[in-house]
Amino acid sequence: MSLDSSGSCSVATSAERILGDTSLSPKDRYTPVSSDSATPWVFLFAHKMKLARVEEILKERFETYVHSTVTYVRNEAGVSKSVRPTISGLIFVHGNPAEVKRFLAERLPWLHLAVDYTSGRAAKITNREMQAFMRLSSLDERKVRFLVKPIEYYADGKPYIRILSGALEGLEGYVVRLHRDRCLVTSMGNISVAISGIHKDNFVNASEYVAEKKATEDSDVEDEELLTPIDKEVGKVFFHADCEIDAMAIANSLDSWLGRARTLRFRHDYEQAAAVCLSVLRHIGAFVPSKFYTYHSVGFKELIADFEEVIVGIAEIRPDLDIEVELEGIRLSYPELPLKSFE
Repeated sequence: MSLDSSGSCSVATSAERILGDTSLSPKDRYTPVSSDSATPWVFLFAHKMKLARVEEILKERFETYVHSTVTYVRNEAGVSKSVRPTISGLIFVHGNPAEVKRFLAERLPWLHLAVDYTSGRAAKITNREMQAFMRLSSLDERKVRFLVKPIEYYADGKPYIRILSGALEGLEGYVVRLHRDRCLVTSMGNISVAISGIHKDNFVNASEYVAEKKATEDSDVEDEELLTPIDKEVGKVFFHADCEIDAMAIANSLDSWLGRARTLRFRHDYEQAAAVCLSVLRHIGAFVPSKFYTYHSVGFKELIADFEEVIVGIAEIRPDLDIEVELEGIRLSYPELPLKSFE
């Protein structure tokens, strides 16, 4: 697990002063954040002895969540119940990353948000995913296991799915058998999590669904002679989306392409990373009706923003690639694409 966060209290005297002095934390200074479905979750690590106080301060402004594990210990008095954080010091925060950072800088300056190692930015979790995770944890925390290795370790060759019903509705990930139990392995930020008890009747397999839909579509949807190798590969996950399930299946398939684009950028292969992002954006404009961009269950608006974020970052590093010209061409061809670069 690659996490970049300062969980240690390097500014010990400052930490003790702020945590111990309630006069420095007037509760009327901030207004609570509503449970906005568009606002992501972020996370950080605090010293385990100060976790409760850190959470108390964060709750003045944000909704927070700490996943706990319940154990029962037999002793001379009988059986006692013990509740402790599953991962020491881990706390999730519902809020815009920039706002959380400003709050931490002012109130808890020795703490920092965990960083996504592929993008170098604060690791984010969608509210949809977090709500499903919290629902499941409240029902049975034993179904949730935090994994040490990154999700890429478990993903190779495994089907990518989206849960359509039940307490896990909205979660996405890979179906992996761990210790004879079929689990959904997903990523919360960049923390790998395994959730047991996945049944075939409540999920859609994106790759199988896409293959079936493409098989029923005309083979001459695109002019093969005009396509680059990357266009041909990207095109394998696209078909004309007619309903929400179609759009969900395409969106699920694009996560792997987003990961590939970020990896290529991280390896400084900017030209290939840009080609992937541009191809994906063109295909979304051509195959996915704009009405699905705003469907929260599909998440296309967020996906488009993620691909655009990667490519705009590349444009700043490599102006010679004429990425702005390419994006302008996409905008003119598909004006309904919500490209923030042109707002």
